[in-house]
Amino acid sequence: MTTESPEPRYPTLARWLRGSKETHPLRFVVDESEAAWAPIAESYEEMLSFLDALNPLRIDRKRRDFARNENGVLELRTELLVGSLLWKGEVDFELGGEGQRARTTHNVADNRHE
Repeated sequence: MTTESPEPRYPTLARWLRGSKETHPLRFVVDESEAAWAPIAESYEEMLSFLDALNPLRIDRKRRDFARNENGVLELRTELLVGSLLWKGEVDFELGGEGQRARTTHNVADNRHE
């Protein structure tokens, strides 16, 4: 008799946390079902799901860094959030490599509406 694990409440966030230590600051959001943490988990779930669907350049590195870099999770969240907002605004971008900043692949000023 096999027992299947229930689907995580936040499957994308859980996938991005694969390989993370138990001390990762976002483990509690996935491991605990307290309603107080739901807004945090939902915001990560939405952002990460959107980025997964877009699959921008160097996203695999960001997934790995997200799970491994416990101390830089807030900084990385900022980069991922800006990337997801750029895509929602139909601005192409590339995620930065190690030691590089993320950049747009065309002039953002060209998209401004007068």
